[in-house]
Amino acid sequence: MRTDRLAGLHSAFALGALALAALLVGVLALAAPASAQEDADLLYFWGDGCPVCEVAADWLDDLEETSPEVDVARYEVWYDEENQERFVSTLAERGEDASAVPAFVVGDEVWIGYTEQIADDIEAELAETVGPPVDNDAEGDEVAAADGGADDEGFPWSTVILSTIAALGVVLAIVAVSRAGGGKPVKR
Repeated sequence: MRTDRLAGLHSAFALGALALAALLVGVLALAAPASAQEDADLLYFWGDGCPVCEVAADWLDDLEETSPEVDVARYEVWYDEENQERFVSTLAERGEDASAVPAFVVGDEVWIGYTEQIADDIEAELAETVGPPVDNDAEGDEVAAADGGADDEGFPWSTVILSTIAALGVVLAIVAVSRAGGGKPVKR
């Protein structure tokens, strides 16, 4: 009887370890979207309170509206230490000093500051790397309306799947512990 109980507890601990591993994978998957920003088409480094950055941000808002295919990652670097480290390392990888904001990175190209000419240069570089802006004419709107306007591109299915696996692992561990008689006092 005692051997059966110990075997049940070993099974419960094994399932518990499996559940913990699944939960860890799920948590790591949830962190994936943050790192996905590093794969963005355009990295924008800015400082909270920087007036030139505010003008650049307005241009970026317009760019994102007219070119939804462009993935922009924005990093505030004056008050966010992690973003500041990202700023320094990203520019250093491209042979540049992180000397001022705003700063923009497209591929291996870096622009420091903001002018209309810089905006034009960035848009030209994006057209080469990402492609020309999507044409949002009336015909395109009809197509979007016909399919309900749904856009599944970029949906984090891996996060959903891994989180489900983690939840199932926890449930299995709870079931295994309850079947093994976990939590019940042993009669002697």
